[in-house]
Amino acid sequence: MEHQTRTTDRKRAAGCSCVDPLANEPEHLSSCSALPALAIVTEVSITKKQKTGSPLDTVLLLNELGIQCLQAGRSFEAKALFRESLGCANEDGTLMDATAATAENPRMATQKSPGLAAHALGSAESEYEEGMHMYRTPLKFQDTSCNQLVVATLHYNVGLTLIQTKDFKGAKLSFLKALELMLAIAESQMNETPSSSTTCLSRMMIHHNLAYCYYRIGDREAAMHFYLQAMFQVKGDQQGKYDLAVACNCVAMLHLRERDCNSSDCLELLRTSLTHFCVSVGSPSMEVATLFFNVGQAHFYRTEYPQALVAFQEAYKIRKELLGGDDSIDVAICIFGIGQTFHKLGLLDDAMRFFYKFLEIRQTHEVFDHNDVITALNSIAILHRDKGDLDKAFSVFERALTVGVAVFGGPHPNLASTLISFGSLCFQMSKFDTSLQLYEECLKAQQEGLGATHPETVNTLLSIAQIHWHVGRYRSAWNSFKEILTVQVQTIGPTSLPVASTVSSMALIYCQMEKYDDALELYQEALRIRRDCITDQDHPDITATLNTVGLVLCKLHEFKLAKEVFQECLRSRTQVLGPDHLDVAMLMHNLAAVHLDLSEEEDAIHLLEKTLKIRQEKLGKNHAEVASTLHHLGQAYQIRGTLDEAVTCFKEGLQIERRTGSKDKVVIRKLLNLIGNIHLMRAQVPEMMESFVEASRIEEAQQGDFRTALLVTGHNFFDLSRISPQCAPIA
Repeated sequence: MEHQTRTTDRKRAAGCSCVDPLANEPEHLSSCSALPALAIVTEVSITKKQKTGSPLDTVLLLNELGIQCLQAGRSFEAKALFRESLGCANEDGTLMDATAATAENPRMATQKSPGLAAHALGSAESEYEEGMHMYRTPLKFQDTSCNQLVVATLHYNVGLTLIQTKDFKGAKLSFLKALELMLAIAESQMNETPSSSTTCLSRMMIHHNLAYCYYRIGDREAAMHFYLQAMFQVKGDQQGKYDLAVACNCVAMLHLRERDCNSSDCLELLRTSLTHFCVSVGSPSMEVATLFFNVGQAHFYRTEYPQALVAFQEAYKIRKELLGGDDSIDVAICIFGIGQTFHKLGLLDDAMRFFYKFLEIRQTHEVFDHNDVITALNSIAILHRDKGDLDKAFSVFERALTVGVAVFGGPHPNLASTLISFGSLCFQMSKFDTSLQLYEECLKAQQEGLGATHPETVNTLLSIAQIHWHVGRYRSAWNSFKEILTVQVQTIGPTSLPVASTVSSMALIYCQMEKYDDALELYQEALRIRRDCITDQDHPDITATLNTVGLVLCKLHEFKLAKEVFQECLRSRTQVLGPDHLDVAMLMHNLAAVHLDLSEEEDAIHLLEKTLKIRQEKLGKNHAEVASTLHHLGQAYQIRGTLDEAVTCFKEGLQIERRTGSKDKVVIRKLLNLIGNIHLMRAQVPEMMESFVEASRIEEAQQGDFRTALLVTGHNFFDLSRISPQCAPIA
């Protein structure tokens, strides 16, 4: 996470800083900004303390030194300086010492403060508690606005300290107390000219850091409120263009984090911020480079990839110039953004080159967070997959997973993206057991890190269910869908579209298991939910569910009910899509099949002829769906007794299957069998023999059983000779 630090002379005097925590790089990437050097040594501190005659100046100076020591990782020195500062603020001894404080409140030495590292103000937990107690002990001079400013500054610095140790809730409380005091000062000075000392700490700075705390806590609405407050407080102030630029960038980044990049506000705020940075610090500068990078991200999330590429390249150019080459993390992040954009633009070779370049730079920097390395490896693996080199993608995913396990010690929520992408690749490569293992590891990590009801956890569970279904483990798949359904009902309620989708999946599994009564019950429940959730009753989701209900009714031989359902579907789709749509043709085909089952062959022929015409026009005359329609139309003609039309349809369907190299030999055998039967009915023995012998060979090749190969018509040849004497030579 990049930081922009605003540390003017007046802010240094108060020991205060205002950071821009939302200057972004791609997810899972981090950069290491150099901490400000500790410019003032202890000797200088002592000298300045001797020269000053104001306790206020001494307190502020010692606090500034403490903050700098803390940022530099010198926690013991920071603790000593904070104590000295508080001692100067309480020269009359009203502040309890550590021994008295602990004696008065024995729990203080053991009480834990969640989220705050013990080394923040000392090496032991009790020392931290002591330091926090001293900070929060009432100071002796709180009765004037000047001294209230000192107290507000101390509270503000407590907040900065807690931010450093990631106790954002504690920091929020400290900043709120500082804000309360600053508002009291402002009220008391309404009719006075503010003294120069009151400008050491501004409400803008407090609002800014309050917003950051709310953002890190997860309250985006409050964060937006306080960032806007900070922005409006410096708007129009010619001296505050830098602060305005920081505030505008933060508000824009909140939009970006929420993926609200289609809002014109996001890009407009970024452009405003860029303009003010150019005025206040000039270009080239690191601030301007950061803004170009953020503009690139906004365009990237808006799928405006050419504009994103220009912005990323400008950020890269500035950072490379200022930092003297490609060897820094800040430059590497720009390289990664360019690589991502090339990938989206379909320039896979360029994207690969930039990803490898990023990885080369990143591996020269030994920093704690390896998420960016894992992300880069994932991107490289996905590129190999997109280029069709699945084996190379597999090996790179393995490497990414090895890095992740080394960093996190095993499956971890931060590895979820790797595990899911790797699992998807294994599924594509038909490595189903490996894919299932990866998804299950991801599920375990997500359940521990995100909770069982998190949407990402549910999505992983869905992938597991789909693998079980694909390989025919229907009971395991059903159990996974049942678990998903339980979570969905708890989190989003029993009447919602995701619940309907899960119920439909469970019904499909029942169909695979030939439990059609149970399947029908679940499909009807899914239909009820969708009709409750969707206002438009002609919506395709409703029609699709109705169609499936009709198919299950056919399996249960409830042909009259199925006929009513298909008629309703056909009416709805024809009204919405028009009479010549392929979906309409599919529904006419299904309705025709029901008419055949009900011996209503004339209605079936009428629908199948219309279906054939639509499919030939839309799909061409050699499509598999055209062959299927000819197959069923031939059967309808045969039932009606018009054998010439029937055999013509069968032969045309057979030619399409052969021309397209159909791998479904069962369909070819059935068509040969149907043609042979018609020749049999006409006593055309040579033609019949030709069709039956070829059908027998296909059956024998498929099953390897010559006796089964004779059952081409549902009878053996001996029975055929009894039914039709002209077939005796065959028997």
